[in-house]
Amino acid sequence: MGSGPPRPTPELPPASPTRTPALPPVERSRSVGSGSGGAGGSGGGAGAGGSGGASTSSGAGLPPKGAAPAPSAALRPQVTLPPPAPLYYDPNKCAGCGKAFGLLGGAFTVAAGRKWHPACFKCGFCGEAMLPGTAFSMNPGDPRPFHPDCYKHVHIPTCHVCGTYIPIEPDGRVSWKENGFWKERFCNSHDESRLVRCCGCTRIQKHGEEWPPLPDGRHLCLHCLGSVVLDTREAQPLYEDVLAFYRDEMRLPLQYKPPVLLVDGPTLNEHARKEGRDGTDAAAPVFHVRGLCVWNAYSHMPSMMRDRSGMVRSVSTALRSAGAAAMAGIVHCSVQVVLVLYGLPRLLCGSILAHELMHAWLRMAGVVSLPLKVEEGLCQLMACLWLDRQHELLHGKPEEQRLASFFSYQIRTEPSEVYGDGFREALEAFQSHGLTAMLNNIKRYGRFLP
Repeated sequence: MGSGPPRPTPELPPASPTRTPALPPVERSRSVGSGSGGAGGSGGGAGAGGSGGASTSSGAGLPPKGAAPAPSAALRPQVTLPPPAPLYYDPNKCAGCGKAFGLLGGAFTVAAGRKWHPACFKCGFCGEAMLPGTAFSMNPGDPRPFHPDCYKHVHIPTCHVCGTYIPIEPDGRVSWKENGFWKERFCNSHDESRLVRCCGCTRIQKHGEEWPPLPDGRHLCLHCLGSVVLDTREAQPLYEDVLAFYRDEMRLPLQYKPPVLLVDGPTLNEHARKEGRDGTDAAAPVFHVRGLCVWNAYSHMPSMMRDRSGMVRSVSTALRSAGAAAMAGIVHCSVQVVLVLYGLPRLLCGSILAHELMHAWLRMAGVVSLPLKVEEGLCQLMACLWLDRQHELLHGKPEEQRLASFFSYQIRTEPSEVYGDGFREALEAFQSHGLTAMLNNIKRYGRFLP
């Protein structure tokens, strides 16, 4: 009995916090008479969006120390703010509206090194006017002033896990960790090993949110729970959909329909260990097995005889040597079953089926000795193509489309040589030659051709 290599679940690397330079303290505005001029200090505060992947993000902001803690995410004000207006730098015009102060002058406020009409110097969050002497905060990328308590609503993120504002460090910096594709920001103080992640999409569970556990201890978020495939019977319509994708859209029908079974993790891992594929290969990412193609291979040696001259011949075809006869053995494969881990969302389960059916197609075609990078790359390509097609079919369902994009993103950004580089080489060959020519090249040369 043999099996196709298992489908990996990449393990996210731990995030490490990064920081931004400390900023000057909060300033206060001052009001002056007409024509007085004078320079006010610049307001402090900064915030920056985070980068993607499992890396971390950081920003900075300077509401005064000792400010009240942030409300929970559910209580946070839901306000739609207008886009920041440009900051005008003409010293004879208002920094807020850009209009001149008039030939006869007029009262103005000096703040952040610029002059403002008193009515224009107002909080960018609540819209209330800033009175003379009022403390304010400003962000380098946002010309609007803010009350210190209002500033955090705009420029300090809330923790996805605990719902409070990301804490400000003693030096005035604000840093956080971020959950890759989903941009879920959370406090550095949260121990990543203790966070609950969805076994399907890797989202992080919020405090107070209930995720029903599966019998084996895995958790599904509420987004993935709505389309979860729990048993073999529920998987059959999805299996038919993937078979139709191979047959009708990829013009790659399977010779016969192998059975599909949804099983638990220990069963999958046991089959993988029997084939020596337990995830210890240094070329593969750390993973738990989520899918497996189980098959048998048979080699047939032709009958041979030796004539009086000593030449070795087959019954019907002359051979140069016994070694050549051995190489001429015909390989027959029988795909016994495709195993998939139960309790995954529909799109993930379908992509695993698309991956494993490529293993099955190759075995049915008698292809058994491809380099691992070539075969796994080809299987990942089929999974990604199926997901891309699902994204098109899910038009009008943005949450499902986003989930399809996430699983496709995982395939496209996988860093390992076998699954990641293999996929990217397969995609390049597919785009250059098309599927039929690419498969013919693989069967003939055992590799992707440029």
